[in-house]
Amino acid sequence: MEFEKTISERLAEPGRRRSERIVTWSWRGQAAVGAVLGAWCAVVPDADGVARGQSWQA
Repeated sequence: MEFEKTISERLAEPGRRRSERIVTWSWRGQAAVGAVLGAWCAVVPDADGVARGQSWQA
């Protein structure tokens, strides 16, 4: 009887572990992309050539 109660949980276990890995790597990928974009915005000047905090109308 106990076997019949746990069989569905045991069958679902490999899929659950796989989806947890997918979610974990997705979060890691998103964090890496965010870090790259943040660094890019800090390093690359604005497209209009005007430094931040300055007005082009001066």
